Amino acid sequence: MDSSLITIAVVVYNTEKFLKDCMDSVVNQTYQNLEIICVNDCSTDKSLEILEEYAAKDKQIKIITNEKNCGLRGTTQRGDRAAHGEYIFFIDSDDLAGNRELTSLNLNTPEKVEELFLEEYIAQVV
Repeated sequence: MDSSLITIAVVVYNTEKFLKDCMDSVVNQTYQNLEIICVNDCSTDKSLEILEEYAAKDKQIKIITNEKNCGLRGTTQRGDRAAHGEYIFFIDSDDLAGNRELTSLNLNTPEKVEELFLEEYIAQVV
């Protein structure tokens, strides 16, 4: 796999019970050229506090908080618009990513792939 920038967009809404496990699975990827964008959809629990703790420790993490609740589609679109990576992977904040999830992909295929579906993730070639 080449060293293209990959964006992982984490869609967050009231998942404080699962969020630390999700974030651990994202920050512990063996692939290192990452941008991690966490889009908080007006959570009313401690999700934002948890995200801020992770962002304080890892400069790859950026937090975006919606001004009003936008739902899954609007929140996902917001993460998509903020992404700078050549590839974008979406993960819900109550899911986990295997630590070699990104390393195991062959993104250097000659075919132009519009969308790759991988378990719970969707990757879009930008």
